[in-house]
Amino acid sequence: CTADIPGYVSPTPTSPAPTSPAPTSPAPTSPAPTSPVVPTYIPGGQPVTPVVTTPEPTKAPVTTTTPTPTKEPENKKVKVGDEISSTKYNAKYTVLKTGNKEGKIGELEYEAPIKHKSDIIVMANVKIDGITYHVTTIGNAAFKGDTKLKSVTIGKYVTKITRSAFSKCTKLESVTLGNNVTLIGKYAFYKCKKLNDITVNSTKLETIYGSAFKGISKNAVAKVPAKLLEKYTKMFSAKGVANVQAQ
Repeated sequence: CTADIPGYVSPTPTSPAPTSPAPTSPAPTSPAPTSPVVPTYIPGGQPVTPVVTTPEPTKAPVTTTTPTPTKEPENKKVKVGDEISSTKYNAKYTVLKTGNKEGKIGELEYEAPIKHKSDIIVMANVKIDGITYHVTTIGNAAFKGDTKLKSVTIGKYVTKITRSAFSKCTKLESVTLGNNVTLIGKYAFYKCKKLNDITVNSTKLETIYGSAFKGISKNAVAKVPAKLLEKYTKMFSAKGVANVQAQ
């Protein structure tokens, strides 16, 4: 037995060294592919790397609706006595004489405005559905009782201003008669109490019916062609317009 051998020392028992498991590395992940950024070189300087920006999403185009243009009301083939209208001229008319698109000029009587306005021009010529007309007459009571009307200019082809055409237009202040007016009908300007300015461009005026100017402003002045001052003074004075002056 080795324990009985003089000088023998028993070795200290040793435990086997513990073994650690080999560390494991996480599986490598591939980075998202990116487009290479190419540096921009400035001559004589350092390369400059542009900033990469993400474009904004494209928006859907906005659609707009184009309004349909307003069309003139279409008047079918007309005959004498028919009524036609035009928003362009703000007027309703009656056909006195037919015309055509080949150049024959028709004639109309002005019947009424479509919309009441403070200032009205009765056009000398109008073109409706391709046909040209002369407006030759202001119809009976065409503006009667119009409380918006303040001034009116009558076109050069009008020859007649008929009965009560402007009667009781209580705000009417001035009227200009065209070059060819021959007749002013009864009560034409009756009780137009603010009417104080009457300009007469016609040299053909022959008749002013009774009460045509009754009830207008006491300060009313009629301005007439100088060469007819004497004749027109007698005519207007007899109908209540005492102040008649040469233009």
